[in-house]
This record gives sequence, structure tokens and C-alpha cells, in this order.
Amino acid sequence: MTGPAPWSGRLPWDDPGFSERMLAEHLSQQHDLASRRLPTIDEHVAWIHEEVLDGEPSDVVDLCCGPGLYTHRLAALGHTCTGIDFSPAAIRHARRIAERDGVACAYRREDVLEADTGVGRDLVMLLFGDLDTFPPDDAARVLASAGRALDPGGTLLLEVHVRAVVEAMGTAPPGREEVAAGLFSPEPHTLDTSGWWDPETGIAVRRFRVTAPPAAAVDHIVTTQARDAAGYAPMLEAAGFESPARYESFGSAADPAFVVLASRRR
Repeated sequence: MTGPAPWSGRLPWDDPGFSERMLAEHLSQQHDLASRRLPTIDEHVAWIHEEVLDGEPSDVVDLCCGPGLYTHRLAALGHTCTGIDFSPAAIRHARRIAERDGVACAYRREDVLEADTGVGRDLVMLLFGDLDTFPPDDAARVLASAGRALDPGGTLLLEVHVRAVVEAMGTAPPGREEVAAGLFSPEPHTLDTSGWWDPETGIAVRRFRVTAPPAAAVDHIVTTQARDAAGYAPMLEAAGFESPARYESFGSAADPAFVVLASRRR
């Protein structure tokens, strides 16, 4: 693979301005690029409530929870929820709506690599392909933390990328766009996008280069790794989980970019 080294950079999740702009994308009902639109999330939550949690009040942790769109709805169904995310704007929003509606959600602004996920949990979730954006060693740390949090028989629910989608990220043609204001900057800027793909490792690297004179260009690197079922199973087993069950979607709300893995804590 030419281009930037995998995981040589990341999006500035903890930057206040970026997090505010990303929050707007999470809450937008015009697309499903940061979070799904609310009717889809409602379907996902109903499936988790019935199929994973058997409709019983449960203790749930959502890693990389964003603005709490899943946890808020699960709490409204009687579950006790904890959400952990690195974005200050997302956590502020999640706390505000939980307080407004009086639901049993606690939100913590922390790096999920360092967060204490507690013990005695019934369900740990990591959705929207977030596990695939961690370097392998960090992904193993996240899974190990989830394993420590869950009681035996508790469930880890992962939503992971389909390989073809990750390949498309890395093989998309370069692009250039003049942006008046956008996710990467509130000022007029040029946004150059480039991608690289390594079929042997299943790794795609995307570079977003933001140029807003007189400031120097700034690169944001996003790395995603696709794995087949044989790639996830040993990772999960090393963290104390059974081999995962695979679902094409959360019930009827299919998204061809992802599959769902559910694995019990041994």
C-alpha cells in the first residue's frame, strides 16, 4: 500500500468545533452517514430489545455511543444504559436529552480504550462499524474490556463492515471540492480526498486534506479494516467470547454495508 500508513492519523473527535459539526451530522435526518435516521434506529432498538435482551430490563453499555440515540431509546424501554464517547458535543447532547426525558442513562466522555466499562453488564454494544476503525491491538483491548464488563452469558453486539464496502472506500477515485463550510472547517476551504486499499490485509486508508489559506493544509486519516467471519472469531474467542452468531441486519432494517455479530461471554 502506498500513501499514508494505516492508523497514522485520525479524525479530531475531541476537538470542540469538529465535535459540534459532527453532532449536526449525527442528528441530520437527510442522510445515514454519521448516525442512521430515527425510524431506522427505532427498528434497530426494537430488535435489540426483543431478540437480544428478551424484553427484560437489562444493564447496557454502548461504546462510541455518539449522541445517545440507541441508549436513549433502550432506556425508555426499561433498560439501564451507560454511553461512552470521546466527543464533547455528542456527550453533552446525550446528557441533555436524558435529563429532559428522565431516562436511566449515564454518559461519560472518555476514550473507550481507557474507559472502565464496569462489571455485571448484560449487553455491550459497538455499532456502525466502529470496531473496524481501531488498529488490531486496540480492537483487542476494546473486546477484552467488553469481556470484563459482561457477566457470563452476557452478549457483545457488534456491527461490522462488509468487505466490499471497505474496499470501495480505498479504491474510490480521488476528488476535489471547494467547500464554503463543512465538517472539517467552518471556513471556506478546498477538500481533497484520496484512498488506498490493501487486499491482503483488508485495510482501506482515506485521506481528507483540508486547505484553507493562509493556513497550511491539514490531513485527516481514516483507516478501516475489513475481516471475514474467520477474522472476527479468533479475536472474540481471545477476549472470552463464544463464536459469534451472524445476522444480515437488525431485523428488517437492513443496511448492506454492515453485518451484525452477537457473541456470548463464556
